[in-house]
Amino acid sequence: MKEDSEMVNEGTLLIGLILEGIERAPAIIIKASSKSD
Repeated sequence: MKEDSEMVNEGTLLIGLILEGIERAPAIIIKASSKSD
């Protein structure tokens, strides 16, 4: 049971990182495109 909960915690952290990346991606893309101009 303990191993399962650890896997769930890792998965939650990973999902959190992915969601955070999706939220920040537009700003990063805008910065990159404005630099190339």
